[in-house]
Amino acid sequence: MGFMLHGNTVILHVRPVGEVINSSQITFYVSRFHLTNPRINTEGGPIAAHTLGLTMNRTVSEGIHEELEIVNYSGKQVKFLLELAPRSDFADIFEVKNKPSPTASWSRLAG
Repeated sequence: MGFMLHGNTVILHVRPVGEVINSSQITFYVSRFHLTNPRINTEGGPIAAHTLGLTMNRTVSEGIHEELEIVNYSGKQVKFLLELAPRSDFADIFEVKNKPSPTASWSRLAG
């Protein structure tokens, strides 16, 4: 199973994953999205619909920062492959400003 972020949509291979339960703009630079899963067949067995919650928090301030939180509400252990493939292209902004495009940097949070 693989997730991919595309805009505000989480995609499983090329299909949207789950449904948006709620989304809100916390401030003019912070937004939050709550999603849930459809039934997912995995090597470890099926994961029933609406048993996983995905919360995406996005902050735009001196860059874009996104935090993902997955919560298992099934009461039993589930096992699946989580694959993130974030993509963005800000070249147009920098071409207009006549500045070189920045390079992306990634950091791993402890936990």
